[in-house]
Amino acid sequence: MLHLWLGVTPADAAHPPPGGHWPPARGAALFDARIRERRYVVYAWPPDAASRALGATPSAVEVRLGPLSPHAAAARIVSTRLEIDRRTGALTVTMPATCTAPLFHAGDQSGALWLASDPRWLPVRQRHLDPRGLYALLQFGAIPAPYTLWKAVRRLAPGSRTRFAWLDDARRAPRTTTWSAPLPASATRPHDLPEGARVGYVGERLDAVLTALCPDRAPVLLFSGGVDSGLLAARCARLGWRETLLLCYRMDDTDPQPQWAAEMARRLGLSLRIVPARAPDWARMLTSLSSDYPEPVGDFGVPAAYDLMRQLERIAGGRCTVLDGSGADALFRTFPALGRWRRLYRLPPPLRCAAGGLWRAMEGWHRTARVVRWLGAARISCSLPYELGAMVAENALAGIAYSASQDARRAVETAFRSALQLALPALPDALAPRALDLLHVVCALTAQKNAPLVRGSKLDLIHPFLHPDLVGAGLAWGRDGGRPRVSKAILKQLLARDLPGALIERPKRGMTPEMRTMLRDPGVGRWYQRAFETAPGDLAGRIDLPRLQRMLQRAVAGAALPHGSYNLLWTAAITARWLADARHAGDVA
Repeated sequence: MLHLWLGVTPADAAHPPPGGHWPPARGAALFDARIRERRYVVYAWPPDAASRALGATPSAVEVRLGPLSPHAAAARIVSTRLEIDRRTGALTVTMPATCTAPLFHAGDQSGALWLASDPRWLPVRQRHLDPRGLYALLQFGAIPAPYTLWKAVRRLAPGSRTRFAWLDDARRAPRTTTWSAPLPASATRPHDLPEGARVGYVGERLDAVLTALCPDRAPVLLFSGGVDSGLLAARCARLGWRETLLLCYRMDDTDPQPQWAAEMARRLGLSLRIVPARAPDWARMLTSLSSDYPEPVGDFGVPAAYDLMRQLERIAGGRCTVLDGSGADALFRTFPALGRWRRLYRLPPPLRCAAGGLWRAMEGWHRTARVVRWLGAARISCSLPYELGAMVAENALAGIAYSASQDARRAVETAFRSALQLALPALPDALAPRALDLLHVVCALTAQKNAPLVRGSKLDLIHPFLHPDLVGAGLAWGRDGGRPRVSKAILKQLLARDLPGALIERPKRGMTPEMRTMLRDPGVGRWYQRAFETAPGDLAGRIDLPRLQRMLQRAVAGAALPHGSYNLLWTAAITARWLADARHAGDVA
């Protein structure tokens, strides 16, 4: 997948322009032309793949950021596309609803406009943090469009079509944003299918997606041995792709997952490679994360993902397609937590606020009892009037370990609502929770552990479950209404055609080491401590560093903390480290 930088400037401007953390030596100029007194320059890398993403006609130039599949029709609907009109100079950017490759943009008073896949490459002085972006990162783990960490930089919204069109008498480009249809019409609409035909439909669509987007027929599959990756492996086996390689990450010698994965691979007739976690190198890897991620990612599974993908680059040795099963959970599982949140919100606000006050008084951030978790949820419900926002919130520590103004809270809530309306405009209210989980938790958070690491590399990352056909099916059949039923029943029934039930219905362990385990490493503990000690001043004014250091001391000492506390420790530390490195590079004043 490509990294991209695009600049539209006055015709006599230098390229690349001064400022920004711009690495021009790595880029290949895809397009450089003068159109109506402006200069349009597009850089992309890796150079050997860049030309495959470029399409040109007498009237327009199109750059595609996404799977480099020869099946253009299939790749087109899952790729971000930039189109430059050769006659008018208008620039149109179309983002899929389930986009995992964000684009950032900024401009200046001269009428220049820049877009890039990493905000640090934009030639604007990123001096001031945006409190809305910082609050969203600490509370939700990721920042929704249009916000970023910087006031001067914005992100294009997934599911949108944005047109920048310069007027002859205007220096700045007026911007028009509309929604783009994320679910193209097909001969068979998923919601019209009887229940008995749904399992077969998912199998057929998965096979079609894999065939269209895996041109080499020899993908590497990130394989945990769970239902999602297991189903992708089973479909590859049915397609006869015997060169498929299953890559399983082993946490430690006590991890049972590789044994289950090996049995699944044996039955499917596919090769399996166990990749051991390089635990002694955790601290070293942490020091290099900020250079590879365009923004901090609030998921403490990032170090493990980084380790796996770096080892994968060495194993692959050259260009290959990588399959990731992200998205299946959001589309096909049940949401029992949603029913609990709805019941909580039915309680009178004074009662919920009193419960939240009790959580704060007893310092619930270091207590794991079930009743304490309920008190923490009550505190979240008081600070987040938007019920769906509470469902994806990571912690109850807003206003305790970090500050959050009412304006910032309202802005992020509006961004969530807008994302649903923009990306999936005809969505019934009953499916809004599933869509928000898909757009925020999957595309903006968990997929970002892997997605940034393959941009600019020879690895082409594919998310088959994020293809519109599968998204349409999951949303059409996802009206669970909070009623208990078998989670991911359709996927399990399909997988049962290839594997016995004992390999499907069993306890699972994800590909993420426990934070408690990682913090036992002295080097990791020191990295966290240094991150808080070197936090930029503008961040120190927005987070409670003494409280976070106290939380860290308890965690390093081996105390069990709630998930939300671990996640905040990670998010605050990686944000502090990322900002410190950006400041060192000259992006932060």
